[in-house]
Amino acid sequence: MLSSSMGTDPAGGVEVLSVVSEIYTYVISAQVKYCKMNMKHPFLEQTFMNIAIFNRSMKKFADSLKMWKLLEGLQKDMYGEDSYNMMFTWKNIGTCYLGIGNSDQARDYF
Repeated sequence: MLSSSMGTDPAGGVEVLSVVSEIYTYVISAQVKYCKMNMKHPFLEQTFMNIAIFNRSMKKFADSLKMWKLLEGLQKDMYGEDSYNMMFTWKNIGTCYLGIGNSDQARDYF
């Protein structure tokens, strides 16, 4: 969906990505404030995931990893450490570790 709105102008694509990044920054700030600074509030689960996926798709693996790790902590509190809900998050944490060149830590999550 993003690529179709970018057209063929590479500069336009960079501008769109910059705007999307600003929107995500605003959204997480507003939602954390709404949750009274409680970073483990269940309301943040989808926000963490959306930002992590966006950063991963932009090959910003270190930024994505930070969000996946926040999501991991929140999900462990919500679902327990042995929940199947954790599998998608762990796979993505491993992918991000590979993306930043840390295959040993990646292996722990696959």
